Amino acid sequence: MSYLERSGVKSSGVSVNRLIKGGVNSLKKILNNNDFSNELYYNRHLQEYFCREEIITQLISYICGIEVSTEQLQNNATRVLCNNLPKIKDYLFEKNDFLTALIETIDSENTNTLSCIIKVIDELLVSSNSTMFQVIVEQELPIDELMKCLDIDEVYSLLNDLLRYKEQEQFVGIEWLSKQCFIDKLLNVFIQQGNYGDDYDEVMIYNVTLLFQTISIIKCVSINLQFNTNELIKPFYKTIFTSTSKGFVQNGLDIILSMLKGCTNDQIIIEPEFVPICLNELITYSDYITHHLKYNNGNITTERIQLIGIVQSMINSRYQSILQFILQSQWIDYCINTFYSYEHVSTIYRQTILDILNSIFQENGIECLGLELLKNGLIQRMIKEDEKSEEY
Repeated sequence: MSYLERSGVKSSGVSVNRLIKGGVNSLKKILNNNDFSNELYYNRHLQEYFCREEIITQLISYICGIEVSTEQLQNNATRVLCNNLPKIKDYLFEKNDFLTALIETIDSENTNTLSCIIKVIDELLVSSNSTMFQVIVEQELPIDELMKCLDIDEVYSLLNDLLRYKEQEQFVGIEWLSKQCFIDKLLNVFIQQGNYGDDYDEVMIYNVTLLFQTISIIKCVSINLQFNTNELIKPFYKTIFTSTSKGFVQNGLDIILSMLKGCTNDQIIIEPEFVPICLNELITYSDYITHHLKYNNGNITTERIQLIGIVQSMINSRYQSILQFILQSQWIDYCINTFYSYEHVSTIYRQTILDILNSIFQENGIECLGLELLKNGLIQRMIKEDEKSEEY
């Protein structure tokens, strides 16, 4: 007995049970039934109906657009396969032909069909005992097609889950994407959107940024290598630092911060030719960074907070040529001036500067910065500022 029947609600729930007897010929009527959503979750007979081979075959046809259907029919068919019914999933994992069909019919031209297909693939990918990843690799999931539709939530969700996908505690998903030049593809999307000026797709850029953040968390060696050697970094940085859109710039700086997390070293590295391009290219835009670090008054903007974070990452990289450049640019001095300024109340900004100073005096490999600060009278400055603060 369905939930609606048990609860005494008068509806067409009983008619759903009658329609079940009609087999595959009744599928459209069932999917279009007003009580379909509730019945799907509580009607055991309906769930068993959807687990039949001929019904699953027809559902796949609707989802993939193989058979002409309305968006409602497509969406409801998708809900069935994403409803966490073990029998359906087990059947799909045994019959890889269905999974192959999902990938083969991916087409960026029809966004609703694409959304439905990707939603099913994602649901199957993260399921227990899934064979979806194997099919993705064998059938070569068309990443280029997905890149065109990064403004679709389902596409972002699949790529994010694929980055995080593990087998036997190994991040095999991100390793596979690395082989597909995933970083190049993401950077190209960002650069292309940057060429549109203020008309860029905000959702697409935001999703690219989130994917970079996921990548930085996983810390995959092969992906970090693509960060450190990718020639697309140059046009990528140019797109960011020449943009007039604050939102676009902020997303770009977030991506840079994500990249730099893969450039931290435990060793002191002196040879300048070993400096990763994502670090070295920042020197080209040092005037831009200096302009924002030279704080005079007003609010501390998100952009300033991001830039101070970038400086922090550059310091933590321990590349000696980078540290020497930071000394020459007097960025630490500007940071200290901002730290002691009474013209703003940004705790986040001050805490980041404090973290930078703690690193300088506690971590190996960046002693040159600490020695220079002491040489320039940091302790005397601190004493003077403490005395000054007592007046407020």
